[in-house]
This record gives sequence, C-alpha cells and structure tokens, in this order.
Amino acid sequence: MIKNLSRMSVLLFLVVLVLLVTGCEGQAPTNAWPSLSVYGDTVYASLGPRIVALDTSSGSQQWSFPPTDTKKGETYYAAPTEGTDGRLFVGSYSDKFYALEAKSGAEVWAFATLGSIVDSATVTNGVVYFGANDRYVYALSADKGQQKWQFAMQHWGWATPVYDRGQLYVGSMDHNLYCLNAENGTSLWQYTVQGAIASAPTVAGGTVYFGDFDRQIHALEAATGKELWQVTLSNWVWGTPALAGKTLYVGDLSGTVYALSAADGKQIWQFSTTGGVRASVIVSDGVVYAVSEGGMVYALDALSGKQKWVFTSEAAAKSGGFLSAPVVSGDTLYVVSGGEQIYAIAAASGTQKWVFNPAASKG
Repeated sequence: MIKNLSRMSVLLFLVVLVLLVTGCEGQAPTNAWPSLSVYGDTVYASLGPRIVALDTSSGSQQWSFPPTDTKKGETYYAAPTEGTDGRLFVGSYSDKFYALEAKSGAEVWAFATLGSIVDSATVTNGVVYFGANDRYVYALSADKGQQKWQFAMQHWGWATPVYDRGQLYVGSMDHNLYCLNAENGTSLWQYTVQGAIASAPTVAGGTVYFGDFDRQIHALEAATGKELWQVTLSNWVWGTPALAGKTLYVGDLSGTVYALSAADGKQIWQFSTTGGVRASVIVSDGVVYAVSEGGMVYALDALSGKQKWVFTSEAAAKSGGFLSAPVVSGDTLYVVSGGEQIYAIAAASGTQKWVFNPAASKG
C-alpha cells in the first residue's frame, strides 16, 4: 500500500510539473520510470525503493541498495553510471546523490541536494556531473563527493549532462540548452526553444542534436550554439536522438520512430508503434531498438525501417509499458518496465531469455 501511494504521489507531481513547465497540452507520465544500465557482466537497475545488481546471464540478484534490512524511505529512478574506479554513481528521487561500490552496493559517500534527481549522471576525468530539480547542475569530485561548482538554471533539470571536449551540454525544463565550461561551470552559450527539454542531447562531429516538448528536433553548432536546422515531429520528444553514421533516429509520443538525415533533418523513413515512444531509441549493428508505452519492444532495420521482430509483454503494458531506454550488451537486449520487471531478450530474435520480478525476490 505504501509503495502504491509513493507512486501516486510521484505521478501527481509529474502531471502538475509537466503542465506547468510546458504550458501546453500533452501526455504526462503514466507510472514510475525504472531504468537500467549494463556494465560488464552486471545489470544495474533503479527500481523505485531500491537499486539492484543482477547477473547478465541468469538474472540472479547479486546485491540490493539499500540492503533489505535497511529502510531509507527513498526512491531511485535514474540509471546508475559506472566510473573507472569500481564505483557506481546514482541519484535518488529523495534529494540525495550516492557513490556505491559496484561489486557490493556498499555506500561510499552521499551528497545532499535540495531537489530530486531524475536522470543519470555523467562521469569523466574524475568528475561527476548531474542535474537536479533544485534547478542546479552539479559537478562533484568522484573520489569524495566534494562539490567543485554548481550552475543555476531557471527550472528543473531532468536531462543527463553530456561531456565533449571540455564542454558540458545540458537541457532543462526551462526550455534552454546550456553549454557550460566543464572545468568551472561558467556558461559559454545557451539556446532557447519553445518546449521543455527532458533528455540528454547527442553531441558528435561538432553538432548537438536534441528534442523538446514542442515536437522539435534541433541541430546546433556545438562550438557556438548556432542553429543548423530543425524539424517538427508529430508529438513531444522525450528521448535522446541516436546517431549512427549519417542518420539520426528518434521516437515521439505519437508512437512514431523516425530516421532523419543528420545533415539537414529530412525524413528517411518512419515506423508506427503501439503506444507512445517515451524512451530513447538505440542503434546497434544496423538495428534500431525502440520500446513503447504499449508494452512492446521493436527491432527495426536501420536502413529501411522494416520490422525484424517485436516482443510483447502484457504485464509491462498493464504497468505503463516501457518508459526508459533499452540497453544492448553482447547478444542480449535488456529492458525494464514501469512495473519494475527486467527482461533479457535475445537481440537477434526477440526471444525472452529471463525475467527478473522484484516482487518475487528476497535478496
């Protein structure tokens, strides 16, 4: 009962927040949004009241944070990020940011913010960068969690910062994409759009690509913020565009996956799914993987957009579908549902290998 009330409070907050920030009609989240990451032979997943580590081959649980005999009363939705020192970095929806030992889940240090942390951190050169709903972007030392700087935005920060060549690119619910000096947090430029920005940009080849809640995909010159092109899609863009070669892949809440020319934004193909595509799509070995709120996982040919296979989960559909990005590791695709079930799926065929249900776990 307590868990259900917690989800309801998160949902109510998000509905009000999205309507206030966007000032327009659209679809707010329908459930919690568990997310995962994969490093080596371990799946790390934030599943609301806890973070778990699972074996990639079997789905068996290795550890849980906080330990099952500890009640922190916190919630976790951001996918953990692994550093180079055997540590994981993850924020909580309860205004805390943690460094954990990747092998055991033991807490190394904690840093308090004044707002919840929705998305993942970026770790590079011994520094951890993340945004929070207290309207700040933070830079902390990875070893001790000491603050190096903070940058004030005008609204909540839901998007993972992206580091590239000494610069940090971060989107905000205040309708701005900021380019910061990663060393000291000073603003180099900012670009204002007509909708909130809820996910990380993609930075490659001197260009920044990102989407917003005004149904736009933007391409900017990374050094100056000068607009190169923009295109209008059918609905809000929540996910990060995926770049493979000269093509950009992205989904929107209409349930459409698009392939666009990275040079000018012209559409190459589109594919319709069942349910909105809120999560980022990913591309691996010529295949585009997309998940939907309808509880579907799709594998599409990257060149033609033709469906290779589809995986369907009725349990996922009943719990809000799949809201966070899938991850490919080796020959396996990993996804997590709004109901906190984690699925391992054969990337080539769409056949389920295993499923982890936290409700059945005692670990």
